Amino acid sequence: MSGLNANVAACRCASLIAALAVWLLFTVAWAQEKAPESPSSQTPADTAEVQAETAEQGVEKSVPENPAYKHKGLYLRFSVGPGYSRFAAWYPSHVFILEAAALTPEVALGFSIVEDLEMTLGLSGTIMIAPGFDLSVADKSQTVKENQMTQINAGPGLTYYLPYNFYIGSGASISYLVFSLNKTGIEKASADIYGVKVDPLKPLDVTDATKLIYEVAGGHYVGFAVRAEVGKEWWVSEHTGMGIGLAYVFSIYPKFLGKDQETSVRRDRIIWYGHTASLMVTGTYN
Repeated sequence: MSGLNANVAACRCASLIAALAVWLLFTVAWAQEKAPESPSSQTPADTAEVQAETAEQGVEKSVPENPAYKHKGLYLRFSVGPGYSRFAAWYPSHVFILEAAALTPEVALGFSIVEDLEMTLGLSGTIMIAPGFDLSVADKSQTVKENQMTQINAGPGLTYYLPYNFYIGSGASISYLVFSLNKTGIEKASADIYGVKVDPLKPLDVTDATKLIYEVAGGHYVGFAVRAEVGKEWWVSEHTGMGIGLAYVFSIYPKFLGKDQETSVRRDRIIWYGHTASLMVTGTYN
């Protein structure tokens, strides 16, 4: 009886040991499955793939975006080109026109609001080359040569770059205009138009009509100008481009007259209207 009990106890002990061994085996297998793969157990291909992914992530985090060949950040543009300008004003029975070829320089400095959209502050000008001054009174007209005209514009603008580096732009500015008229030429023209006889051997007297025309038409003006442009640029380096474009400037200048002038002209002001179109060569840093 005691032998039987000993055998039963031995069987129970063996069963317990076997169950403990099975539990331990499953526990070790589960732990190995959850644990990360050790370097020693990885194949060379797995190791190379992991290293490549790590290096790529490091480059993405440490290297900034390359701004080359993009319109982004500081913006600086110079442009210049030939053009043609025409300025006109009138009051009853009188028409004044000043027109000639011109040189139209511009410089603009600004920054990118978003990529491809630039906000700038520009300074531009129009220098007319020996413009002719056409003076028409009733049915008579004369052209006075050797005059001077300079226009200066300053104000904000926007330039937007389209695909293939085409661009469109616009701006508004305060404008300053200076007419330097040929006084001797106006005297001769007035003498012909108004029938004033002049002795060519003596200095010309400034008639009332001549003085009025000179004071009304000539002088300094402050007005307003708007600009529109379109063009195409090509990259010549990572941040520099050169191109060609067309520009158009419309300007307006009111001039308020004094009492004596107002009585003669029969209005309190005259207004000069200006038009300038030009072909531009541009250089841009961005």
